Amino acid sequence: MMLTIYLLNMKYFVSNIKAAKIVLAALSLLALAIFSCTPRGIDEMYLGGTFQIKVKVLNPQDSLTLGDSLKLVFEIPDTIQLQSSIPYNIVGSSTSTILTDKISCEMGEGIAIADSTHAGGTTNPLAFNWCKLYANPGSFINNGLQLARVGTKLTANYYLIPLRKGIFYIASISTGGYFEGTSTTGKIKCRIVFDFDVANKHHNLLQPAIGVNNNLAPMINEMASHGQGVYVFAVK
Repeated sequence: MMLTIYLLNMKYFVSNIKAAKIVLAALSLLALAIFSCTPRGIDEMYLGGTFQIKVKVLNPQDSLTLGDSLKLVFEIPDTIQLQSSIPYNIVGSSTSTILTDKISCEMGEGIAIADSTHAGGTTNPLAFNWCKLYANPGSFINNGLQLARVGTKLTANYYLIPLRKGIFYIASISTGGYFEGTSTTGKIKCRIVFDFDVANKHHNLLQPAIGVNNNLAPMINEMASHGQGVYVFAVK
């Protein structure tokens, strides 16, 4: 960067030419140091992108008895596979990133119950008090799960408590949740998606329950391509 300094209305003169050159050179270096250091924007100071975690299902059977709850464990691992892309791509390249601090995480989870009389074949059971949510450790803000710091862990034990019979599902929705932390390569503010660490997510239960005029298979397949799982279970 070129810097031109104009000295106007000088009220004094430097008689020693050599001293004058030293003073001007020092002023030029100081100004160059000040004006050439453009601070990075706040967003540029953080690693962005997306990573995926696997959620443990503690009672992975396809059906629960009314009065039981679905029990899940959300936990941020010490090492993540961070992608620069949003949304997450299951075949995309990623960078192995070691976390040195896990500050906060809000999951992007959604819940639905099959309802063949409703457009699309599902409805929101929380809107009708057809289920309740509980977490310990962890908490909810506007039905969004906030992970809790327990020692060096960022984790939550999540309980979905159905209050009526039916076919329910829980899923990683939209473009995922949000994570903030630090790593060996810098601070991180990024998206997070999740899948379920089970072999069978019981998708076969959905179609009979949502009705012949509805089809959720395209949605489930699209979500799967972005690393976002859908776990289905019946309440009897």
